This record gives sequence, C-alpha cells and structure tokens, in this order.
Amino acid sequence: MRPLLVILVCSAVQVLSKESETKAEWLEFTHEKCEKETLTSNQYKTFYEAQEFYGHDGVFEMLVRFKGIADGHIILTTNATSDEPRYAISLGSYNNRYSEIRRIKPVKVESKVSTPSIMSDLQFRGFLITYDPHLGHVSVFGEGSDVALLHFEDTNEPLQIRYFGFATWHNRVVQVAFNCVPKDSHSTVDVRQRGK
Repeated sequence: MRPLLVILVCSAVQVLSKESETKAEWLEFTHEKCEKETLTSNQYKTFYEAQEFYGHDGVFEMLVRFKGIADGHIILTTNATSDEPRYAISLGSYNNRYSEIRRIKPVKVESKVSTPSIMSDLQFRGFLITYDPHLGHVSVFGEGSDVALLHFEDTNEPLQIRYFGFATWHNRVVQVAFNCVPKDSHSTVDVRQRGK
C-alpha cells in the first residue's frame, strides 16, 4: 500500500500505516527493535495510524524513546493534520527544563511540570504514553515506572485519537524510537494488551 499524500495549505504530510513499514528505519535495543524517525523541525510531517496501539480495554498505549538535547514532541490527533483538535506532549521543553501536556482546540489548557534534564543527547530515554478516551486521561510515564511524570485530565469532550506524530523545536536534531517490538521476555513492551 502506498502512503497517502495530504496537501494542507502548500505543505505536504505523509500518513503511514502498518503496511508502510518496508521503508522504515529500525534501531536495535537490548530487548526491543524499534522504528526510528529523525526529527529536525517543529513541523509534524509524518502521521502514523494509532489504531494498533489501542488495547482490548480501549486504552492507547505506546512506548517512545527520545535521544536529543531537548524538545521531544508528540502529537495525538483526530485527523492526519496538526490543525485539528489535539493533545500535544512536549518533553524537555524550555531548554530541557519542563515538560507539558496541552489540549489544543477549542481551548488551550495544560499540565506543566519541572523535569530538568529529562532528555539526553547521549542516550535514548524511554516514555510510556497512555490515553484513555473514556475518561479523557493522558499520561506520560518514565519507561518502567508506575508513577506518571505528567497527567492531564480532559474535562472537555475527550478526543477520539486516530493518528500520532513527532516533532522537535527549531534548530534541533532529535531521534525518536517507537513502534517497538519485543525481542525477548525482558522487554518493557507489552504487545499482549494491544487490540491486534
């Protein structure tokens, strides 16, 4: 299947599904193999289908790992554009001092916490992103932790997330590893909870 090309006000974005994996670049970790994307701007250029990251309980769950000096950004959106209502997660913003979750459109509300040095340009740092559409809860956990680093409860109408994407900030180069597949039983990725 060919990736779809969506034109938005003179800019193109790419929508990738599971069938698009053949062009993907992969990273090998000790217990997982993960898809890799190199981020170089604050524009969300590639959107991925979120469907396979929903578990049998209807909760979205995805492990991501970032490597970079600051600004690992994740967007969870209803459609394959960054203009739609969305949740924006920023890790290591403000020169690697703060992290936040924001709902954008119709209202900008946020959860912001101090997270000094949460990002590293020397090693990948892992985060578990969860979203419960029934309760409107967006949470970010450090990889392997049961305590949320960030939590946001959407008191408006919770969004139906169908796509996600990654970006960074101006003049940054950040690598993101995601869509991780366990290689052994020591992996922190639990694919048994996924719907597919």
